[in-house]
Amino acid sequence: MSRKLVSITLLAAFGLLWMASAMPRLATTPSIIPELPLGAVQALSVAQSKGNLSPDQAIARALNNLTATAEGYRLRHPRHLADFTAAGLVFTPRPGGPEWRWQLTHIGAESAALAQINLGAVRPRSDAPDIVSYPRGRVVERYLVRQNSLEQQFVISQPLALSGADLVIAGTIWSSGAFESAPDGWRWWTDEGVVWLGAVRAYDATGAELPATMTVTPVANDELRTTSYELRITVSALARAAWPVTVDPEIGANDFRISDMGPNGNTAYDALNPAVAYNSADNEYLVVWEGDDNTAPLVNNEFEIFGQRLDAATGAEIGANDFRISDMGPNGNTAYDALNPAVAYNSADNEYLVVWEGDDNTAPLVNNEFEIFGQRLDAAGTHVGTNDLSISDMGPNGDVDPSANVPAVAYDGADNEYLVVWMGCDTVCGGYEEQELEIYGQRINAANGTQVGANDFRISDMGPDEDLDFAALGPAVAYNSADNEYLVVWWGSDDAGLLVAYEYEIFGQRIDAATGAQVGTNDFRISAMGPDGDITYWAAHPAVAYSGTDNQYLVVWHRDGVLEEESEIFGQRLDAATGTELGANDFRLSDMGPNGNTSYDALFPAAVYNGTNNAYLVVWQGDDDTAPLVEGESEIFGQRYTGVVLLPQVVLKSPLNGARISNTKRPLLDWNDLAGAQTYYVQVRKGSTSGPMVVDAATSVSRYRTPTLIGGGTKYYWRVQACNTGGACSDWTKYWYFIITATSSAGN
Repeated sequence: MSRKLVSITLLAAFGLLWMASAMPRLATTPSIIPELPLGAVQALSVAQSKGNLSPDQAIARALNNLTATAEGYRLRHPRHLADFTAAGLVFTPRPGGPEWRWQLTHIGAESAALAQINLGAVRPRSDAPDIVSYPRGRVVERYLVRQNSLEQQFVISQPLALSGADLVIAGTIWSSGAFESAPDGWRWWTDEGVVWLGAVRAYDATGAELPATMTVTPVANDELRTTSYELRITVSALARAAWPVTVDPEIGANDFRISDMGPNGNTAYDALNPAVAYNSADNEYLVVWEGDDNTAPLVNNEFEIFGQRLDAATGAEIGANDFRISDMGPNGNTAYDALNPAVAYNSADNEYLVVWEGDDNTAPLVNNEFEIFGQRLDAAGTHVGTNDLSISDMGPNGDVDPSANVPAVAYDGADNEYLVVWMGCDTVCGGYEEQELEIYGQRINAANGTQVGANDFRISDMGPDEDLDFAALGPAVAYNSADNEYLVVWWGSDDAGLLVAYEYEIFGQRIDAATGAQVGTNDFRISAMGPDGDITYWAAHPAVAYSGTDNQYLVVWHRDGVLEEESEIFGQRLDAATGTELGANDFRLSDMGPNGNTSYDALFPAAVYNGTNNAYLVVWQGDDDTAPLVEGESEIFGQRYTGVVLLPQVVLKSPLNGARISNTKRPLLDWNDLAGAQTYYVQVRKGSTSGPMVVDAATSVSRYRTPTLIGGGTKYYWRVQACNTGGACSDWTKYWYFIITATSSAGN
């Protein structure tokens, strides 16, 4: 049998987090070049003029300065330094954070390194302004310069003599930072900053995913906190792959701090309920939040709206730190607050509109009379126009029972207008628990902030008028540029059809952007959580995003229609031109913890559309059982969604999770048979979910007999994935485990 030459690339990623500044959590290809120092702009112009560089590559070259040194090379970036010498890599955040050192120690089979590989001191070389390489014989250890990080690669140009064993690449890491595992990789941190190492994924030339693992393990808790690093790709995966093969980082951007309300370490000051908008002209983000700060003349528990500009290319904070946007009531008076901000960007005037709910003392308003306010900001964050402009007026002035709460805002580029929507009580308002809540809206002229059209026009009508058992809550809004419409969504209880009071579902209303008139079906229902008439199933807290590519909306929400009190994220695609549902009904997006376990939840989703990749990103607050997370530990999770119909997840049947097998060393793995599935992929690992792969197989039937396994109480973890003829696949199942106690191989 002839042996083809192949190229295998193993990649990891290094990133940093400096607590006093920031990197963007999500990066998309920018449509323009960000504002850069003059030298960087000149470098960028040269870089673009010399060849076919993408905008991302050009920006990366402009932001990074790679220079030769006596020992090798030094890379300077606004956020970090990297030194490449014969001894390895040293990566350091700027201006503070833990020094992080890496050195390669092994390439080959697990039991023996390859003789053709030079693991000793190798002087680095640079073949391009954004590449540093260590030629090590048959393997080149290479580093690619990215906008905000380094990407590590191991490039293998021909097959290695592994004698049927897995390929293992290992190294040693030294860092003064405290070490911790995270869902997106590993971190070494101090109070000043964090260095991050991303996890990996493997795929072949056809895009099929291959099993590869990466482990980082503490070795010594000494001053340098030594850790070991190992990349592994199985021999069976290499055998079935279409070449070349890439093992790529699962790059989950690192958490980074944006606000600093009050002194560090003081729990009396908080930043809450953030919102963000993207400025396409300056390639910046504006993040806004509610918070209380100790910057004079503010005092503790005096909540106002604050903002911070971020460079979308570098993540650096821009302009004033934590600048104040609102001023509700007198300074130093905690009786007046600004809460629940939302923000939209106006591309025509290069401005933002920030809106919030608040109570102010500007006559004729009184304390505890909550209305919706707004502030126009120019691109630099400077106030424009009326200060704290009043947008809503629920009920008579001076009456604290009517209220306007939880605003949302979207921008209409065709008419240069905003639509601000909110939950409010206007007429029947007898106190907090005696309010007839509906969704209201107000169009705003984006050029001058004046109100347009009907004042505080009502959008929803949940149940009979003046019946307090029915309500509309928590709106969200998106603009449809193809049809010049808005879609407003909310969660509410209605009496339509078989619905009953306090049975909360997601509803929507299309709005003509030019007139504010309602379009199409009135208060059309989007979700169907459980049987109609059953108030134990409900949907809440919707978010909506618009796809200009497909002229569709994606509406997402939390709660359940299957699992009773187990809260997950669900979604529904809608035809933007008609409002009709598309694709699967109320499809599930999240998978927090084991099915049926109410201890794990997914809550408060948000959604955004990425036109470059024609995909949505849905994020939510949740707690999961994926190690090292534990029950009750809330973090932010996400799921990309393209609208492609995928196979449902396989349901494992036997051996049961935690089963002890005493009659065979070759157990039969069994799962449900999925309609449309052509191939099932089965993986079994020894000892842990990141342990050695002992089975990596494909089968056309919904069962698989393992080869002979080691007994004596050994624990094995297994999972299954299904794929159809078109290449669409289900998600991998969660790992189940079994323990082999058998002493013979019976059960063939």
